[in-house]
Amino acid sequence: MKKGLFKKTMAIVLSYVIGTVTIAATTSLQSNASNVTEHQSNVVETFDEYSHANVESQTTTVTTLHTKQPIETTSTNVTTIDIAPPYGYTTTTTPGSALRCSTNEVDLKAGEREGVGLYFGNGQPFGGALAEFDVDDPSIALVQTSDVPYEFYVIGISEGRTGMTIIDPINKYRTRLYVNVTGETPEDFGSGMRITVDSMPSKLEYNVGINEELDFTGGVFSIEYENADNDTITAVDKLSMTDPKSDAYINTSAFNSLLPGTYPIFISFNHKIYNCWDVYVFYVTVSNKPAPVKGDINGNGTIDIDDATTVLSIYANACAGIDVQNEVDSIADTDVNGDGITDIADATCILTYYAHNMAGITCTWEDVIN
Repeated sequence: MKKGLFKKTMAIVLSYVIGTVTIAATTSLQSNASNVTEHQSNVVETFDEYSHANVESQTTTVTTLHTKQPIETTSTNVTTIDIAPPYGYTTTTTPGSALRCSTNEVDLKAGEREGVGLYFGNGQPFGGALAEFDVDDPSIALVQTSDVPYEFYVIGISEGRTGMTIIDPINKYRTRLYVNVTGETPEDFGSGMRITVDSMPSKLEYNVGINEELDFTGGVFSIEYENADNDTITAVDKLSMTDPKSDAYINTSAFNSLLPGTYPIFISFNHKIYNCWDVYVFYVTVSNKPAPVKGDINGNGTIDIDDATTVLSIYANACAGIDVQNEVDSIADTDVNGDGITDIADATCILTYYAHNMAGITCTWEDVIN
């Protein structure tokens, strides 16, 4: 009885498919004849001119590239006698041999940065290896390293207060620093340098609960600055976000794939010779959007003739040379049988699965595909 009903259902469905393919193919060919796909080139954003400072190494005198006039600098004197381990210090040691910053708190505006000195507890400049930094809330403040281990920069990102732990990776000494940021986050960060994103990563949306890792495939950026003659110099050209290979640093510490939300990703660059810098911010989202169900192409919660029709429409458009990338959330979802292409075979699998269920015959996708 069920087999007879299944044959009748398949006959009706196949009749419907033939008509649908004919209409879809005809419509696609007509549409293709009247439409021309234009490819746009990337627009390169021009930026305001910046002046750059040339920092002479091993001295405390800073001069500009244009005037060569000295700028007054300030220094922080750190006592060398009986400095107790700072707050947050956990390693057992004798007083005076811990780690400390030149200040306990930094106050700055969003979009600005400030240098902080780093010292051992006996007053000697920190050295041996670059310190490690663990910022409580990187959406409020970030850290940029300097060309010397005893100095680093704190950058204000958005209004708020956050702490950070600074760690000596060799001796495991640690200390705490607090940052207070005021003002609105600017559109442009930095001074004298510009990070330009040539193309964003192809994946900016993630699903909660499946512990997805960040994927920056397709992301490309360049870095430019201006010299003393106001000539634009390309420091880094078209660098892949998946493998920066430069002083550029991509900070992803704010991202949490287990909680829904919008998370900032920071690209930071510090030109240690000319003392110019920039930060570029883009965002990724983590949502409660359910994982796609095989065969449910339109995402309405059921697998039926409409899903097969969508696959046939995509196939017909592709055959007619029409771009189909935006017709569904992911083209891979339409490749039901997993052979790497979207074609009539995928629509047939969906219709077979649908017909079996309509006839009350239990089947799996493995049964249908095989």
